[in-house]
Amino acid sequence: MGDRARLSILVSAALMFATGFSCRDLYAQSQSAQSAGLFTVSGVVTDESKEPIVSVELVLTKQGENRRIFRTGNDGQFSFDGVPPGPVSLTARRLGYRARTLLLEVTGATPPNPLSLILQIVPGDVAPVFVEGTDSRLDPFYMHKRQNNFGRFIERTEIERQGPVFVSELFRTIPGATVKASGRVGNIVRLRGCQPMIWVDGMRVPNAELDDVANPMDVGGIEVYNSWSTLPGEYMDRAGAGCGAIVVWTKSR
Repeated sequence: MGDRARLSILVSAALMFATGFSCRDLYAQSQSAQSAGLFTVSGVVTDESKEPIVSVELVLTKQGENRRIFRTGNDGQFSFDGVPPGPVSLTARRLGYRARTLLLEVTGATPPNPLSLILQIVPGDVAPVFVEGTDSRLDPFYMHKRQNNFGRFIERTEIERQGPVFVSELFRTIPGATVKASGRVGNIVRLRGCQPMIWVDGMRVPNAELDDVANPMDVGGIEVYNSWSTLPGEYMDRAGAGCGAIVVWTKSR
């Protein structure tokens, strides 16, 4: 095919969460002649040391079409075939990393350099919580479920039953929770109008939204506490400004 069949993705809105993104990060290669006018959007996801990241969930969204989801393998590469020209949204998410969302314009111009998405590790500010005498990842979750009468607990079976694209979608039916579209990725969750603390595997993640750090495919259980007074002692971090908390536990791989 000629140049008209080659895809170019031009940045129409820069990276919504991290900085340092440029057109050189983008890669798009035309699909073969079998699908004239449709294109393949592909690239690789790495960490800041340029190492490929496995199990990154990429969501490609285009108005009027169903969301497309791709999960990276050991090489960190992804590919979406049959993408029509026009604006698309591409989101990369993995537990433990800050999500990235790009708004891209798919056109028929000459392609720039390959698309390379770099994810930043989410820092924690306290030591992990350990339960003595057990190695089970979800033991703290079930211990709190047995002992706390004020929290709400979402188990893996419920997550699989609902099949959400974003973890935040699980909160639409939780009393006291509100879910609104985010300017970055997914949605924002508020508990009784207050921004909750986010904890992942016993470690608090400061200044984060739930969809920034949690992927439905990785979650084994979620604890939800609507107010400060309902929190277990280990989650009463004063930095939380008195709000409740959402505690995410990842499942064993």
